[in-house]
Amino acid sequence: MQDITQKIDELINAQNFDEAAALAGSELLATEAAAGEDSLEAVRARLMVTDVLLAKGDAKSASKELEKAVAITEKIDKIDTIEATNCLRGLAWTRTNVSGNAKDGVKLFKKRISELPETSRNFRHMVLYLVEFCAKQDMVKQAEILLDENGPHFGLDDPDLNMIVNVITGEYLKAGDTENAFALNKKYFDRIVDTKFADKLEMFGEVADRTGSLAAMYRQGGQEKEADDLYTQVLDTFKDNPHFPSHESVDLVKDTIMMKVNYGKTDEAKELIQERLDRTGTEPYRHRIMQQLLSTLAASLEEKEKKNLIDDLILSTLTTQRGKFKDDELPSIHLDSTIGSIHAFMGNKDEALKHLKTAVERSEKLYGDDNPFAADFMAALGGMYVHYEMFNEAEELLQKAHGIYTRVIASPMEFEQDIMDFEAALDYCTQGLAHALESNGKAMEAKKLRESVQVGHA
Repeated sequence: MQDITQKIDELINAQNFDEAAALAGSELLATEAAAGEDSLEAVRARLMVTDVLLAKGDAKSASKELEKAVAITEKIDKIDTIEATNCLRGLAWTRTNVSGNAKDGVKLFKKRISELPETSRNFRHMVLYLVEFCAKQDMVKQAEILLDENGPHFGLDDPDLNMIVNVITGEYLKAGDTENAFALNKKYFDRIVDTKFADKLEMFGEVADRTGSLAAMYRQGGQEKEADDLYTQVLDTFKDNPHFPSHESVDLVKDTIMMKVNYGKTDEAKELIQERLDRTGTEPYRHRIMQQLLSTLAASLEEKEKKNLIDDLILSTLTTQRGKFKDDELPSIHLDSTIGSIHAFMGNKDEALKHLKTAVERSEKLYGDDNPFAADFMAALGGMYVHYEMFNEAEELLQKAHGIYTRVIASPMEFEQDIMDFEAALDYCTQGLAHALESNGKAMEAKKLRESVQVGHA
């Protein structure tokens, strides 16, 4: 069914609705014949029919199909399934579109919520969908009240909760209600602070979102000091966290540095970068985080004078830090690679390649040329070769890195702690290698490479 779904999506994207409808209809008939009309398999197939109808703009027919699907899940006592949840969510929206009365959708959601056990994952999803529905149907205050009433069902580190707070904030701002938008974000920010979030690595994403939203509203109101104080408060709270910096904290630190640069506080920004570098230590994953942070930071500002300022700020700090280590020490190798990346953002091709090549050579001496940590530096240089359209060099180096990552991921025991980073690196490496192969006239090899990765993810 997955292949059929993909084909239908392609037809919808091409606006070939008649062929998409015919394919979805035949799949529904075949599924009903094989699994029975009253089965979850048939419900899934009916959802494909619904997708085509909605793409055509036929909400009335889609609503009828969803009513049938919802009735089947109730008849076979499968309301606590993802299929039933998706059907009822779709029905609430389509019925409202047809009737023009949002109360119809609210009734559907509330009825289903009352039928599900509170410990069920689908109960949580249904509550979130109801809150989202109210927020998008101009019942924003009601959505916030519903979220507060059901708060105990969600942890403050729950990404679904974070997402729905963002949705309600967006609807408040769309309506010009900055007061309620601010109050909502301040309420959840204070709750996070009260949990002593600095000890919880999983909270960093939520902290970054709430801090960013509040700071943006402070700035829009001309309260620059309050915005700066907010970021300073959050970072001070993190100071003793052994996980900091982390992948989860990158956006938070980047936004803080950018804000200081934007407001002319370059000395404070430089001190913050230096502090992050001093705390990085020798672990490879921490250096990957710092490279991610500083490269993202260098690419974030578009105004030329600010971009030059931040590039110079980062580069001078990195160069100072580089002087603290010997050439064959791990931190110096990571710093060489990061300095190369920053030079690339500044448009200094020769300097960029020089530093990245140095990092590759020294990492191979330190780790050996078949080690995944050395492959990280190969992939960085290979990606830069692609950027500069040096495709022969890129293909050779990325092939080597790709082979190392593939081997390690297949037998991950030795590098178990870093395997997720290597999987992400393999994806990046594959994209660059496929591009290089295509540019070198090897389109079939590029296609096979991409297909092999898709099979690996399946």
